[in-house]
Amino acid sequence: MKYQLLFLGAVGMMGASADVLTFDCSVMPEICKSMCYGANCMGVGTSLNYDKLADAKKWSALKSQRRKAAGCLKTGGNRCSSKNNGGITGVNCDEYPFASTDASGTRGNRCVPTTQNSKQGGMLNGFYSSKCKNTACKFTVGFTQETAIDVCTKKDKASCAAEAPKQEKGPNGSSAATTSDTAGDGTDSISGEEFTKRDIADQVVRRYLTSTGRTISIPGGAEIGETSVWMEPRNATMFEEHAEEMALAQRDLGDDYDIDDDVMMGPMVENLEVREDTIVEEIFS
Repeated sequence: MKYQLLFLGAVGMMGASADVLTFDCSVMPEICKSMCYGANCMGVGTSLNYDKLADAKKWSALKSQRRKAAGCLKTGGNRCSSKNNGGITGVNCDEYPFASTDASGTRGNRCVPTTQNSKQGGMLNGFYSSKCKNTACKFTVGFTQETAIDVCTKKDKASCAAEAPKQEKGPNGSSAATTSDTAGDGTDSISGEEFTKRDIADQVVRRYLTSTGRTISIPGGAEIGETSVWMEPRNATMFEEHAEEMALAQRDLGDDYDIDDDVMMGPMVENLEVREDTIVEEIFS
């Protein structure tokens, strides 16, 4: 493994850059697969813009619209609810890019464990509160503890094809459903065969070393000196309990309920503290 070190003294000449919000894939592997698939296979969500509206009702409506665009919400309810997912329980629909962000390109989704989705929601809301001060801000995404997940470390046809059966992309712009439309509303499931035909240039996702010794993969790449941010539970046991409680609340309130805006999210966010370090080297292997 080879490292390239660039002197931080030059960073001041680069101008301000967006924070890299880093997710720990050891605590949310299916969530990471969903995000990495979007970034590395669909080419969306490498740079994100949190664009919260001041009007709560309009904000909730906008997020619902984006979840529909991702294929999570359809006629008959959430795509991953037990009634729409072969009776499988304990999962709900994770959309990427996030419903709380404005992003160009096709949105997609994946059925993931509800507890993992709750953890992601808590960390996102913690970031928005602590770093964005609940106002519009730009950021990129990165992943740590991700080396066991091929789609997070590689941009190649094989890795994308392996995850494709579990992914769906949002409505294709037509009111007619396609033959692979499991949602029945223009939402396309993605076959592995489709990716053998796509022109995806095989490459390794860019990886970096931070000032605290962490290694992170960043699909969109980063500059030396940029800030990597992650949300860390003050009490790990409590964080797990909150995730379980949020998952149960989602089940009881229904998959279409916007749990992110519920007051129950508050204790989860309050248990998180923001941590930061600096990207100091790019890793070449």
